[in-house]
Amino acid sequence: MKLYSIFDMKAHAYGPLLAYQTDGEAARAVAMALREKGSSISEFPEDFNLACLGTWDPQTGQVVGADPLVVCNLSALVQ
Repeated sequence: MKLYSIFDMKAHAYGPLLAYQTDGEAARAVAMALREKGSSISEFPEDFNLACLGTWDPQTGQVVGADPLVVCNLSALVQ
């Protein structure tokens, strides 16, 4: 499993960790969250990046961190 977080470029901070198998699955989940009106990410998607932060093995519990890798800016997920 890969570990992801949404980075707020205005606050210079990462949000809670999210676990998904692939970048595409993570992007789809975030795209669905963008449809919820009234949230910061839906109102200002250009201010946020989806980033991969490492991996997690659910069998062993081992977490391996990595330098944050931007998957996409959330504005690219707005339909």
